[in-house]
Amino acid sequence: MGNTKAASFNANIKTTEHKEATKPPSTFLMLTWVFTIMSVVGLIGETIQHYLAFGEWESRAGFIWGPFSPIYGLAATLLTVLALKLDKHKIRSSFATFCIAALIGGGLEYFASWAMETFWGIVAWSYLGAPGNFNGRTDVFHM
Repeated sequence: MGNTKAASFNANIKTTEHKEATKPPSTFLMLTWVFTIMSVVGLIGETIQHYLAFGEWESRAGFIWGPFSPIYGLAATLLTVLALKLDKHKIRSSFATFCIAALIGGGLEYFASWAMETFWGIVAWSYLGAPGNFNGRTDVFHM
């Protein structure tokens, strides 16, 4: 009888270990990686886009040293949280997802522009001459 209990105990440990080993990473860990990776990828993408549009390399570094721009990481993190929430509530409409993502992205760009100007007196970008702009901080049509 003692061997049966020991075998049962060992089987439970193996099952628990297997569940732990196959358990997906925590949401916080995943969001930390999304933030970090997209802070770098976003800045690299913007640098390449500027080169393709204007034919010149320009330093696009933000207020953090190196190829790291937290605005891209924050946007990617917010959009990932949005995707998780939409999936949890079984909202799978591409149009709804696009509209919500556009509002989050535009809102973040607007807030970042406002905060930079309000707290540091910096105007890093302006869409004042573009149609569909909101106080020059973000623009519906500019890509």
